[in-house]
Amino acid sequence: MKNFLEITDFTTDELTQILNRADQLHQYWHNNAMPQTLKNQKIALWFWGNGFRNRIAFEIGARAMGADVSFIPGEPGVHKPIQDIGYYLRNWFSMLVIRARKYEELIAIAKDASIPTINARTDYNHPCEILGDLQYVRKTR
Repeated sequence: MKNFLEITDFTTDELTQILNRADQLHQYWHNNAMPQTLKNQKIALWFWGNGFRNRIAFEIGARAMGADVSFIPGEPGVHKPIQDIGYYLRNWFSMLVIRARKYEELIAIAKDASIPTINARTDYNHPCEILGDLQYVRKTR
């Protein structure tokens, strides 16, 4: 899996595949038969500031698919350069889901993490919400 930092990280065909997979997962969810695709994966959820609904949605989804989920509390401190954080996190996690205040900080962490990083929202964009909007349009037209 690659990073999902903005909607343009994926081609139209790739986005269609993601939305089709979401349709399948929706059915699995309602049949209480979620595939354990994330089994043995360690996923960090790091939400700076608020983000109650997103945090819960990511946690429930990841756990339902077998992931081991950890929350990183708080925001980056002043004693560690933002660029170093991704380097440390890649030692412990196989994926990062981050809701950052600034897009540039998310990019810096993702670059040095060298593990898949998902943008759960920044001041610049919210690609997961865009996917949800696209799915809604697909279902209602």
